[in-house]
Amino acid sequence: MNIRYKNNVLIRPAITNYDKFKFIRIIQAGAERTGSTLLTNLLYGFFLQDERIHWINEGITDYLILKTHCLDLDRYSSLFDQYKLYYCISCRDNCEEIDEKYKNNINVLRIDYNDILETTENTLNNIIDEIYNKFVNFFPVEAIPITTELVIKQSMLHRITEMNNIYSIIKDMPFEYCNEFYGIRGHHRNRIK
Repeated sequence: MNIRYKNNVLIRPAITNYDKFKFIRIIQAGAERTGSTLLTNLLYGFFLQDERIHWINEGITDYLILKTHCLDLDRYSSLFDQYKLYYCISCRDNCEEIDEKYKNNINVLRIDYNDILETTENTLNNIIDEIYNKFVNFFPVEAIPITTELVIKQSMLHRITEMNNIYSIIKDMPFEYCNEFYGIRGHHRNRIK
């Protein structure tokens, strides 16, 4: 897809009477410990910064972005065939993966854990830049928020920064404690499998 900008604003083809997300659903699927919560929050930062994470069992008809740890894409494709499904898959070495037949599908975007792992070399700003570019080149142009690249990246950064701030408050709480908005738990990170 050839993405074009004019004055730092994304240019789209003209579409009339298009209900932006009526027939589109984004499913973030990834085994546990693959960065799935971070990837889900990056998606929400890109599309819907002020909306809490929704799990797939909450109902696909009501929400644009849904999270699951189930990697059975065949199941979702048949259950939700009335939607154009876009899968964002978080993956990591030694973790369960999606079926081989899906790995090169045009509606499947695989994000490796190391690409979203914040380190001294891979800063949060770098992660935002890279993931933003992957999202813009993956999702249909009509689904991308109508605003500037800078605003979208700031929204993503704000979402992740706030998630990290909340985690610093709850990190010593039991794993059973869950912040519903960001989908993070006490002892969520760096726990032993």
